[in-house]
Amino acid sequence: MDIPKPEFGEYPYSPEKFRSEIQGFSGLSEESLQVPYLDRYLQCLNVKEIIVERHYVDRDYIEDFSAFYSRCFTPLLNHCIRLHFFGEGKPPLQSLVSEIQKGGKEKLLQIGEDLSKLYLGFIVVRPLPGCPIGRTVLRHKADDPNRHIDVVRQYVVHLAGIPLKLQSLAFQQQDRAVSACATTALWVATQKASFQDDMTVPSPTQITQCASKAGLVLGRLMPAEGLTVGQMCQAIAELGLSPVLRKILGMHVLGRMLLHIYLKSGIPVIAALKKIDDPEGHAVVVVGYRIDPSRPTAVNVLGDSFNHKSSQISHLYIHDDRLGPFAKAELIDVQENLAIGIGMPDGSRDDWIVSNLIVPVYPKIRLPAEKILESVVYGARALVEAGANPDDVWVDEEIIKGFEYSQQLSCSSTLDSAEVWEILSGVSLARYVGVVRVGYADRWIYEQVIDTTGTVLDDPTLATIFYPE
Repeated sequence: MDIPKPEFGEYPYSPEKFRSEIQGFSGLSEESLQVPYLDRYLQCLNVKEIIVERHYVDRDYIEDFSAFYSRCFTPLLNHCIRLHFFGEGKPPLQSLVSEIQKGGKEKLLQIGEDLSKLYLGFIVVRPLPGCPIGRTVLRHKADDPNRHIDVVRQYVVHLAGIPLKLQSLAFQQQDRAVSACATTALWVATQKASFQDDMTVPSPTQITQCASKAGLVLGRLMPAEGLTVGQMCQAIAELGLSPVLRKILGMHVLGRMLLHIYLKSGIPVIAALKKIDDPEGHAVVVVGYRIDPSRPTAVNVLGDSFNHKSSQISHLYIHDDRLGPFAKAELIDVQENLAIGIGMPDGSRDDWIVSNLIVPVYPKIRLPAEKILESVVYGARALVEAGANPDDVWVDEEIIKGFEYSQQLSCSSTLDSAEVWEILSGVSLARYVGVVRVGYADRWIYEQVIDTTGTVLDDPTLATIFYPE
């Protein structure tokens, strides 16, 4: 039996070519919302060329195929195609391979670095007529300083042996066979949460199987009929992470602050959504946010007033399996509830209430984010009690790996070298630490380094660093 060949085809990008490749391989009869969304997104990235990899074995699809599709009466292919996208200026692939043959390994790495600058990402197309969009990794737009997308990781893609690198977070369309929207949201979130702590990134099949260990609350395992919030938490725990579950109905200020601390820290947040007057539910993964500098910065937490960036968040960027990656959703407050309005392709807005936040974290991040925010409140309160005007008090916080915080200190131009060395050589840091910064007017006063491996009953402070005036 002959093994299919990759057969790389290189073409100028056009919406018609993009759609025809998806329809031709998958048999898609009706255009889904994902295809026009992805086409518009690629055009916003100034895509110029598409390379079609005609035979691609995708790990996620092959596991889904083994668990479900291989047992269907209607035979389906066990492989996919992969579409690669480039900006302007990419030389023909064959000529690049010829250059590599002449220059060897050093030339291979150089071409890989140069080509990575033009590489916009890829889309795996599955042979599934109803849900063709498989693992999709596309570059996020970085042309706006007010757009903050930190929930990304590095992907290394090999195209004809050439290593291409890009920072992004994978997306895929739910198939309602192996995965529904909750399973897909978990798959997206673990793309970052598992990867950053050197764990194996699970497939949708593995996630669905892990979730079922808590019981089949909503029916059979496959075809997937959806997951409860409890099953989502069960799946996260079975995958070696710890689920942080926060119900935020009626607590829009806390919801904003939790989103800010986790997203700024590069930790994905699954938002469980509900309609205002409808039992319908949905799940999306929040990967970033947009700051509107014109918005007021003041927040009030239990009577304490101070300035916090979370109050300026105007939009969230989400992976919504109904649309695509980095979809824009307006952040709104509805009767003390946190809500989002997701922009749809027809120009309408789909409004949802955020009922729960589910955060998969490294197991040793035991200290709740609220405890870190509590330190923020205490710091702001202390400044105000010392006579500071609440309108001029600023606070900020993040969760960061200990070695990354050491690198921040080493690169600091604010602290003198002797003080930096004293901290680096005199303070032991946990794998993850919380960092709380408190400032007044236009400068930071101090930052507090917090041990995230303890409990709420312990004093979590590892160090307090005061900035020079």
